[in-house]
Amino acid sequence: MNILLLAEREINPLIGGIERACHILAQRWEAQGCSVFFLALRPSGWELNNTSIAKRFYLPQTDSISGERNVDYVRDIVQKFQIDILLNQATIREDAVDLCNEVKKYSSIKLVSALHFAPNAEYQIAKNNIFLNRGNKGIISFAKSIANFLYFHLINGKRIKERERRILRKICQGSEKVITLSEKYIPAFRKILASDKYLAIPNPIIPAGGDLFTKKKQLLYVGRIEYGCKRFDRMLDIWNSLFRIFPEWELVVVGDGGYLPHFKDETLRRGIRRVRYEGFCNPEPFYKTAAILCLTSTCEGFGMVLPESMRYGCVPVSYNSFAALSDIIEDGINGFSVPVFDKQAFIGRLNYLMGNPEKLKRMSEDALKVPVKFDADLIARQWMDLFKSLVWKICC
Repeated sequence: MNILLLAEREINPLIGGIERACHILAQRWEAQGCSVFFLALRPSGWELNNTSIAKRFYLPQTDSISGERNVDYVRDIVQKFQIDILLNQATIREDAVDLCNEVKKYSSIKLVSALHFAPNAEYQIAKNNIFLNRGNKGIISFAKSIANFLYFHLINGKRIKERERRILRKICQGSEKVITLSEKYIPAFRKILASDKYLAIPNPIIPAGGDLFTKKKQLLYVGRIEYGCKRFDRMLDIWNSLFRIFPEWELVVVGDGGYLPHFKDETLRRGIRRVRYEGFCNPEPFYKTAAILCLTSTCEGFGMVLPESMRYGCVPVSYNSFAALSDIIEDGINGFSVPVFDKQAFIGRLNYLMGNPEKLKRMSEDALKVPVKFDADLIARQWMDLFKSLVWKICC
């Protein structure tokens, strides 16, 4: 079987959760005798270190993703390499959806689309950030907040919902199957657009043993340094309430983003101490040493950093801002699911863990058990069973 995997950026496992999931799956599919080809909408700019990716392509035209030149380019790849399955991992981009649908019109490929986001994600992010203060103060901040509130509720909120419904309609019309990251998302997606094409397959995790005795007194944040969806500002505010109480602990920040210089300046300006900004790098060494991982996002599709860190015994503490969280965290057993955006509750959970080493150790041991549910071999087989069922229909 020949599989063409399309993503927004090249499948470099160090870039982000989608890229790691794709890379893990591709390795297992190739081990089963498949040929996997990678097509990126654009280069990321990051070096492709520590990856075996060889059969990769980039669209020749980046200013018009669904333009005729790109459609012809992808059709040529499909024909030359006799592609059976086109897997679209860039469904957050409407132009990528249009591209895949156009390619499918003139070929016998089967199109499968993966939704790496939660239902109504863009709407929730915009709604949650209405009163976000990004440095403005006094009357300017107040005026902008009121303007944002009126604009969202009168105009932009409706536009966002209409856009999300339009893209989902295109995805369902062109795809044989539409993959969500959790069964819990399917009812919500059906409310946006009714379809019998939804199927849940979670992201894969490679199990690994963690050494509980090497843990340091570290809180860990892994992700983009931004406001938007990830809301790193919440993490910095939470740590600001804790660092004086726990002088032996530190916050380790792994990730990059346009707001990284801003948050570094904010850390200095506010006198927040013991924050280590590590930048863009492999998070695995930090999973091994950190005791607790924090996630403060407005929403997530799956939150891969949670089970990835748990395989090394990190205890996750996350806002309960996405339905798939309950697939990963059993509250109070292997981590904490915090009421949505309740800052004091988040601080309270961390205060409890950081001040109770025996409880932290027990929860760490329980955290190690979770990634087995998302074992990469198991998840890869689920995908392969789906692909075989679609290709079998072609043959018959």
